[in-house]
Amino acid sequence: MIHVCYGLYDRDGHYSKFVGTSMASVFENTDADITVHILHDNTLTTVNRDKFIYLSGRYTQHVQFYNVENLAANQILQFKKNLPSVLQSSYSIATLYRLLMPALIPTSVTKIIYLDADIIVNLNINELWQTDMNEAPLAAVPEIAIDLGFHQNKSQKYLITSGLVDEQNYFNAGVLLFDLEYLREHPNCLEDGYKFVCEHPQCQLFDQDILNYCFARRMMKLSDKFDRFINTERMLQYNRRSKKAIYHYVANSLRLDLNDQFNRLYFDYFTKTPWFDLENVESVFKSVDVINRAYANVLVNLTKLFGKRDRAFFTEHNNIPAVKALFEIGDQEMIVDASNSDALMKILNALRPPDGQRKKIFFIFSGSYPAFKNFLVSQKFVEGIDFVNAMPFVSYILGMPTESHSIVRAM
Repeated sequence: MIHVCYGLYDRDGHYSKFVGTSMASVFENTDADITVHILHDNTLTTVNRDKFIYLSGRYTQHVQFYNVENLAANQILQFKKNLPSVLQSSYSIATLYRLLMPALIPTSVTKIIYLDADIIVNLNINELWQTDMNEAPLAAVPEIAIDLGFHQNKSQKYLITSGLVDEQNYFNAGVLLFDLEYLREHPNCLEDGYKFVCEHPQCQLFDQDILNYCFARRMMKLSDKFDRFINTERMLQYNRRSKKAIYHYVANSLRLDLNDQFNRLYFDYFTKTPWFDLENVESVFKSVDVINRAYANVLVNLTKLFGKRDRAFFTEHNNIPAVKALFEIGDQEMIVDASNSDALMKILNALRPPDGQRKKIFFIFSGSYPAFKNFLVSQKFVEGIDFVNAMPFVSYILGMPTESHSIVRAM
């Protein structure tokens, strides 16, 4: 029996389909018996729970549910209390549910594969399951092997810049093979990592940094075929047929463009789930209409503001040259490098100058724009007046995702 685990927080009811699509990809490519363990909270609806059961049954596989708010109430309360406020809008609490696996998963399960919800398993997962861990507590793919410097700058990773973890060993936490027996015998290791990260807000990748603090120096390195970033694959221009690999649709990289092989791969699995129905198709049409209306308003506001405000830009370090060229940015115009730890503070200071006169409008280039929007709105700034989402203007030039990901989420 192969054991696979997901964490699920589904506040608006639209997140379950991602876990379901990932499950379908596992089931489609594996003949072995599989039990999927879903660590969820009270946001899991009866309708979505029934769809998980139906999906598993259709493939004659198994699914078990664990309500963490009932089974680990004190730990969940601590998670919510200690999660840094700057991360609360950009990270789902479910990313921390994997820390509860040793206590909640039955002791008869001695090892388990953990998958993020944005994972598509386009191979027989038994390949990963049969990996010899050489007595390591955890097996994972080093991030340097799958990112190749396209997205995350190492200066964003405090564990690396502080010297606590070697860059060659820092791993991505989207696909993990855990030795549960080891974790049960050493219950304090995860607690120590959680405490360290809570005390060091420089750790911007909260859950991933907890695991790296605990295990990066003693983890088993997996082949990169077990965790491949979609945006990296696109930027390397792998236009041939997708390989047998595990694909990670990180940073809103799923789009509606079906000319792209990786989008087609994802939706091929999605259509095999009970979440693909008329209601989802209707949501697409409604979302397109909402986006069209929103951009019409943004364009009207921009035409009013260009004569009154100075442009400013926020983008990843690697994309600065392309953004400069595309927007013909002058030397006097402000560019905030997203890889700098004080980037967010620079934006706030620029938008709220000492004289109180708001003079800048920020063009935000980020796959995490929704989180930026929520934060800036909470600081009393106005979308379309103080800042705009610039991603749709450059998505194909920079190889970044388009606004269509918001449509996918709304399905």
